[in-house]
Amino acid sequence: MTGVDGALRAVLALTEANDGLLLVTTTHGWPGSNQYHLPFAIARPSRLILELDEQALLVMTDPEVLTASTEAVRLGFAQLIMSWHDDLAKTPHAMTWTAGWLDVDGRHAL
Repeated sequence: MTGVDGALRAVLALTEANDGLLLVTTTHGWPGSNQYHLPFAIARPSRLILELDEQALLVMTDPEVLTASTEAVRLGFAQLIMSWHDDLAKTPHAMTWTAGWLDVDGRHAL
């Protein structure tokens, strides 16, 4: 699987094989806060957009499937932007990473 369409297919297959996703490389939150359902995902030219639990967006530029199975997917990217808001005040937040990878795991999902 290559490119944006391959990345989308890998994430959707992982979601279908498991009941949700676990973002292994997340660095914020409390126990279990890195477990998500995927209500929306779309491939755009050079970008993969994932909505997590209807409150966080991941936008990956030039995603590439590095490894994939029914248990986990490692996606490489040129840039990753995560945008979210806290639940009570709806204060917006965003984090940006350049040239890295994201591990998405289905084995420990909700």
